Amino acid sequence: MKLFLSITLLLFNLVAFGQAENDSVKYKNFPTNKVFKMDSTRGSFNKILSTSRANVIMFFSPDCDHCEDEINSLTQNINLLDSIQFTLVSNRPLFMLKPFIKKMGLNKYKNFKVISDSNNEIARYYGIGSYPSLVIYNRQQQFKKKILSSIVPPSIIKNIALGE
Repeated sequence: MKLFLSITLLLFNLVAFGQAENDSVKYKNFPTNKVFKMDSTRGSFNKILSTSRANVIMFFSPDCDHCEDEINSLTQNINLLDSIQFTLVSNRPLFMLKPFIKKMGLNKYKNFKVISDSNNEIARYYGIGSYPSLVIYNRQQQFKKKILSSIVPPSIIKNIALGE
């Protein structure tokens, strides 16, 4: 039984490590798809992201309670996260996002951007199928982790993004 458990754990670690390595190669570059910014202009997704900060890309829906909880957790801990750029990506149109941004008070945070990817191309690129989901890059724009359908404590996000 102990041998079976040991082999199972070894195989799990090999698969998990191999997947992380594959994801690092797969997500080496930011997607260049055009998205809508809050000022209603279109821009390349890769140009919207920060080149000097760690980037956390959060996929969300304005009608998702878990997404709202995650965003509240992030904004309540903004002092801990001020060196990280958060880009919130939704497939909802701008007219649905603007009331949500106002309700959540996101305009007052310099390190939060919200974009509309109405064709869902960015989510497809990262293999996102549920909300909230996070994709985390460090300051050197190296892919660190993809976290699907989970609310993540701000301290964990900081540790992954900044390596602290």
